[in-house]
Amino acid sequence: MNTAGSPYILFGIGAILALGIQLLLCFKVKYTLIKLIPVILLAVSAVAWYIKAESLDVWEGFAYGVLSAFAFAWLVVCTAGWVIWTAVTFINKKKQS
Repeated sequence: MNTAGSPYILFGIGAILALGIQLLLCFKVKYTLIKLIPVILLAVSAVAWYIKAESLDVWEGFAYGVLSAFAFAWLVVCTAGWVIWTAVTFINKKKQS
């Protein structure tokens, strides 16, 4: 069995979940602070894992660097969710006026 594609599948599933959760929060939740929870968690995780990666030896640091890269990529996906929500909100306001 070839497991070379496993990290890509894991990243894809995580990205789809991150986008879905962010869009759900953006469209259904009223308070901005609650909408920002995934962004805050991913940003803190990415920075913490990056700092940890810089402070360790080569292989351990590499593993934390990969975790940091995944968190940063999912942070970009959450940002895409905010962009989608902003565009839909703008289009809906434009249609109403």
